Amino acid sequence: MKKNKLVLILLITTCIIMPIAYAQSNISKDKVPLNIQPYEKEQIEKLHSKTPSERLSAVGGLLSEAALDRDVTAAIPSLIELLNDATSITTTIHDFDGTQRQEVGPLSEYVIKLLAKIGKPAVGPLIAALNNSNQDICKNVAVSLRQITNQDFGKDTAKWQEWWEKSKGDR
Repeated sequence: MKKNKLVLILLITTCIIMPIAYAQSNISKDKVPLNIQPYEKEQIEKLHSKTPSERLSAVGGLLSEAALDRDVTAAIPSLIELLNDATSITTTIHDFDGTQRQEVGPLSEYVIKLLAKIGKPAVGPLIAALNNSNQDICKNVAVSLRQITNQDFGKDTAKWQEWWEKSKGDR
């Protein structure tokens, strides 16, 4: 039920986007992997848009693809960069029981949910993201790592890295 609700959040939302800070770099087309589906390529390019609504749309599109168990791992490097996007997003969530509610949060929270959905391929980059200077991002990254791995080392990058190296045979 949570998976469907999360997809519904991003697919059927009314967004009011207010840029607060934006640290996303432009991506050159030659850095987008060539051997991926056209849809995924388009979404990766949109992740680097200067327009917050396009970035949100790309995260929602990739989340929908991931919810259908489609491979979106080529987006991981761009998503990791997007963790620093502090754009405030207000979404209207339409619950299955017909109620509506609004949630406000940074775009990076949606990115974290997507990385958690991608799962094990995102673990290494998420461990590296624990070095982020923004402690809220580190806290959310640690939560995602716990969801993916069923391990809990908090924000301790060294312990996560040690565990990840030892678990290579389990991947």
